Amino acid sequence: MAEEEQKEDTDIPKTDGLRRHRLSFWVFCVVLALPCLAACVWFALPYLLSFVSFPDISVDLSQNMKDTPPGLFPDQTLTLKYGVGRKAGGGYRMTGKGRVLGWPFTASAEIDLVPKFLGLDARGKADIRLDGSMLGVSATFSASAPGGWRVDVEMPETPLSNNDPFLKSILSRHQEEAVRKAVFDGLASLAAHAEQVGICGGPPRWEAKVRITGLDASTDAGTGPVRMENFRVGVGASGLADHIDIAPMFPHADCVEGAGCSLSNVFASVRATETAFLVTEAGADFCDGEVRLYAMFLDTKKLDAGVTIYMDDIDAGQALAHINGFKGEATGTLNGKLPLRLKNGRELHFGKCYLHSVPGEKGNLKVFDAKPITDNLAMGGVPKETTDNLANALADLDYSALKIGLVPEGEDSMALSMKLEGSASRDGTEVPVSFAVTFHGQLDQLINTGLRVATRKDKLIQ
Repeated sequence: MAEEEQKEDTDIPKTDGLRRHRLSFWVFCVVLALPCLAACVWFALPYLLSFVSFPDISVDLSQNMKDTPPGLFPDQTLTLKYGVGRKAGGGYRMTGKGRVLGWPFTASAEIDLVPKFLGLDARGKADIRLDGSMLGVSATFSASAPGGWRVDVEMPETPLSNNDPFLKSILSRHQEEAVRKAVFDGLASLAAHAEQVGICGGPPRWEAKVRITGLDASTDAGTGPVRMENFRVGVGASGLADHIDIAPMFPHADCVEGAGCSLSNVFASVRATETAFLVTEAGADFCDGEVRLYAMFLDTKKLDAGVTIYMDDIDAGQALAHINGFKGEATGTLNGKLPLRLKNGRELHFGKCYLHSVPGEKGNLKVFDAKPITDNLAMGGVPKETTDNLANALADLDYSALKIGLVPEGEDSMALSMKLEGSASRDGTEVPVSFAVTFHGQLDQLINTGLRVATRKDKLIQ
């Protein structure tokens, strides 16, 4: 009995040793089989891809285009049909055709896959071109499982013109006549990247920069031509996932002409969010002086904004030339302000505007045709002898005070006033001159503008 128990005790270690030997053998087989299987799949993948039918890609973009004007993009989808094959020298090549916002495009990409222990690296490049258009982007990308990924997108300086077929089709559908008639030519470039570090590296980070340079543009929507020369601006944005931070913008233009005015050296400093703009400062050279505005807030959904334009060192002669019917010349400088309010993106309302000479500084005024002024005074009961003397004085008058005012009144009327104090020489004698005259009418009758202006008193800035 003791011998049998001793034999059973010696058999147990032998059985455990055999089990451990078999388990080690199977682990060895699995470890050996996995890389062999991966190698078989790797080398057979090009052959297998030739039998694979890849599904078409279709993406609905409407959720990202809610704020676009109605009818501008009837087709708000992106579709792509593509195929994948082996490229010469190793790696894979993808080619495809699709449509984005209703416009056809061609896409191609080259991908290199590099297996590594417990992972896979991928890198490549892609090219996307809108058919028949100069617009297109190229991209490079890299990914590492489980290390993360990065994509860099670039569009080098590319001509930007209203004659581009893609842009022309968009402009033709815009509801605003001024946009449909826009003529422009310049250069545009794009640089962007996005990346995510590791599987648990948080949401993807991205950054994009668009730059427009040398843009000349003009349009005419029935209210007079508007023209801009050498406009340039850089627009940048960055964020995490769908959160957007827009970088400050500093647009410039050499010249902007419209509404009877010509501005040069135009600049602005703009802060922006997804729904609003804040113009912290903007200005330009005007009538040999300067115009400035500060802190203008614009809600892009309501398109309502109020601002006061400050005018400094404005040439008196050029300022008076904007008054319809004025024929003459003047020296001296004027300062003042012009309150404006934009309502619903269409109605422009004036507040109480004025320009005045600097106290203590004198100027000269020569009126070649004083009839509009003398007729206005005569209607107010001023004797003819007085109006005739005034007409003679205005032919060559040195003024010490000059003030021009523009005030809204009634439903669609404005009051343009002029107050002047000075002296004129008559037969070697200095004769003091002081008068005030006011003209009433619609803005376009009083001031040389091409603007469609609303003047309801209850809607004006006071």
